[in-house]
Formats: sequence, C-alpha cells, structure tokens
Amino acid sequence: MLNRINRSFLVASLGGALLCSAGAAADALTAAIVSGKASGDIRIRYEDVSSGSNDSDGITIRTRLGYTTASYEGFSATVEFEDVRDMFGIDDEKGFIPDNEVTELDQGFLQYKGDKFTAKLGRQVIAIDGHRHVGHVGWRQDRQTFDAARVTMMPLDKLTVDLSYIYRRNGINGSGLDIPNAAFQTVNLAYAMPAGKLVGYSYLISQEGGIDETDTYGVSFSGKTKGDIPFLYAVEYATQENVTKNVDTDYTFVELGVTVSGVTGKLGYEVLGSDTNGGVTENFSTPLATVHKFQGWADQFLGGSVTGTINGGNGVEDKYLSVTTKWSGIKWLAVYHDYDADQGSADLGDELNLLAAKKFAKNYSAGLKYADYNAGDSGTGTDTEKLWFWLGMKF
Repeated sequence: MLNRINRSFLVASLGGALLCSAGAAADALTAAIVSGKASGDIRIRYEDVSSGSNDSDGITIRTRLGYTTASYEGFSATVEFEDVRDMFGIDDEKGFIPDNEVTELDQGFLQYKGDKFTAKLGRQVIAIDGHRHVGHVGWRQDRQTFDAARVTMMPLDKLTVDLSYIYRRNGINGSGLDIPNAAFQTVNLAYAMPAGKLVGYSYLISQEGGIDETDTYGVSFSGKTKGDIPFLYAVEYATQENVTKNVDTDYTFVELGVTVSGVTGKLGYEVLGSDTNGGVTENFSTPLATVHKFQGWADQFLGGSVTGTINGGNGVEDKYLSVTTKWSGIKWLAVYHDYDADQGSADLGDELNLLAAKKFAKNYSAGLKYADYNAGDSGTGTDTEKLWFWLGMKF
C-alpha cells in the first residue's frame, strides 16, 4: 500500500514538474517574443536624371518597419516590411529612375546563433565582401534581398566560413527583377592575418530569369599598414566560366591608398574582362552585385555588368582616383573614372562623382550626390548627369 502511494506521489511529482517546466518554457518563449525590438528606416529622396535628350525626376519615400524577437535558446525571428511611394505627385517623369511603388515583405527569417556560429533561413539581406559579387543594392529604394539558407561560422581561429544557398532573388524596383526559381550557391572563406584579410570564394549562378549560368572562383587580399601615415592596399582576381555562352572571362582589381591628416587618397584599377568564342562575345558579369557602387554612379555599365554585354560584351577597364575626408562632421568624397574597353580600343568615356553626407542627432542623415558621365567614342555611351538629395531617419 505504501509503495503504491509512493509511486503515485512520484508520478504526480514528475508530472507536476514537467507541467511546470513546460509552463516555464512557454513563458520564456512568450517573453522572448514580446520583449523584442522594433525598428524603422525612412528615406525621402529626390532624384534627377538627364541622359541625352531624356530627362527624368522624382521624389520617393521608402519606409521599412521591422521587429526582431529576443533570443530564446539561441533562436530569434525577424520580420520587416518595405514600402516605396511617390511623393507630391511627381511620378510621370520617372522613366529613368528605377524606384517603382511597391509594398512587400523585405525580410522574414528565423535565426539560430551559437558560439561562433550563425544560421539563417528565410528572406534576408546578403552582402558579401563589399557587395562586388553579392549585395543588397541598398542605394535603390526597394533593395535586393534573397530567400536563402545561410550559415556563417568560425571553425578555426581567424577563419570565417560563409555559406549560402539562394532559392529566390527578390530584385529591386518591384517584382520585375525577381527570380523565383533560383539555385545560387555562395562560398566565402576569409582568413585574418596580421597584414590583412585573405579571401577565397566561389559563386555558382544557375540559368534563371534571363541570367546566364556562370561559375566564378576568385581570391582577394586587403589590408593596411600601421603608423601615423597608413597605406591601404587591395588586390583581387577571379575567373568565370559562362556555361550558357561557353566563354571564359576574368576579373582584376588593384587598389592602393594612403591617409594623411585625415584625407584618404586612392588609385584603383578594375577590369571586367572579355572573351569571344564561336562568334559570341561576353564580359565578366556580376548579376547579384550592388553594381551601382562600382564603375561610376551614372550607371552607364550597370546593365552590361549584370548581363555580360558591356560595349557589346567587350568589357570595361576602369582607372580611377578618389579623395575622401571628413570635415565639420560631413563626409566629402570625389571620384574620377576613366573608362576603356577591355577587348578592342574603344574609349568608353570618363566620369566625375561627388558626395557630401552627414549623420546627425544619432538617428538622422542627409546627403547630396552627383554624377557626370561624358561619353567616349561614338556609340559607346550617352552623356548623363544625375543628382540626388535625401533625408533619412532610423529608430
């Protein structure tokens, strides 16, 4: 009789403990959900484009509202919505401004974060190594995101491994550039050294949504010296097999710089190389990159960088000089580009870029940006001027 009572008491105690434990876990999960952090990002921008005989201008407002839960057993979730609207009725002259009105889920992912290990599944921002091959195109009001599984980890001291499988691209400018059936794979290995960072990578792009199938493999190294006058250096080389067109191209990048009294000057050389096979000429392509960041803000080579058709596929060689500093709390930047074809002798023009941007009161920003492209040989480009002014707020 006593044994039965003891067993009954034990079972009841265990059941009660499990219920209490389950209740505590549910309470902890609820607490993680409700004690998360809301976020907001608003940017109002005026853009004016003059390209040949075509003029466009527009004022748009981009709003992002998001929420990230607190961590529960290493897990958290993020959801973020994005909306782009025209302002003040200035929308009938936007032909050259890719900021269409749209409301969409910008991010929505589940994350697990452990010791030197992070995994994300769902719609997310992916930007790798300065956006040259994979980026979020955040300059446009509707930025690029990816539906993907991504893992970043440090299996060894100073070694970072970044792996992604992308199954959908959510492009800029509404749904027109989305790729719903993607199969893109990214591998990026970065090793920190005293002299800089050594990176090896591969980006495998499937043939979807008008994009060629390409396999890209490359290596880069960047760093700077110590001392009162630091020198900066960066080199990169990549090869690309265009499986669709059966051409092989390469990418070369060299940049040297120095900082003196708060002023940084850089000299750069970047080439999207070209190849011809069987009557087909294509250049090195970067369809997932933040292309606006490279080869001038006038975006003369943006489309060809995505599709491999710059100047008929003959590629582009960009020699540039940049000077940047910070004065009175304002970032000042000037860049001069000189463009030539990689294959052939065509002069592809030159370009001046100017920027003044300031962050103030912690959560606010403003900026003015200008691009002036002068075409080279006949048929290789169109004289283009672009001007932007923006105000931003984050919380």
